[in-house]
Amino acid sequence: MHVRGPASPEALRTVDGNLLPWKEACAALGLLDDDKEWDQCLREACPINPGHMLRDLFATILLDCAPAAPRQLWDRYRHHFRDDCRHMLTNKYFRAIPDDEHERIREEESLALYLINVRLEQGSQPPNVKNLSTFGLPWPHINFDEALSGLFVCFNHGCVSREADCRKFPAHCRKMGI
Repeated sequence: MHVRGPASPEALRTVDGNLLPWKEACAALGLLDDDKEWDQCLREACPINPGHMLRDLFATILLDCAPAAPRQLWDRYRHHFRDDCRHMLTNKYFRAIPDDEHERIREEESLALYLINVRLEQGSQPPNVKNLSTFGLPWPHINFDEALSGLFVCFNHGCVSREADCRKFPAHCRKMGI
């Protein structure tokens, strides 16, 4: 859009008689992209896709579509991105589910962020590897790489334990890895 005859920078930032900050003025004049199409894409995908597919879609949007406000998209759809994380926390990461709902949601969202970050790192090329920070997203509160290190699964006894506990049945145990 063209602003006719601006006499000053303030005239460029004036929209409908209101002096706005630069970004708001550009948005009001239709000069900035918004995330309506990415919001609609996620909104339509949420009812019919599980969390792992939504996280993959979100990472694809981040890597390939340059949304204007990735944090707002995360905040709007975070509960959908974590919908399968409780199961993964107990069955893959062997974590007890906290009784406190706030702490449970925090752990589930941490896992969702961790998995999105893995997808971002896998989907970008060196030297420009992208991660959550690239898009202004929060980091997980839990280091899931550490959560898996040192875990063993005993196939004869069905137990999962730390290395020190597993030495009783070394022939039946396998070290967990990512």
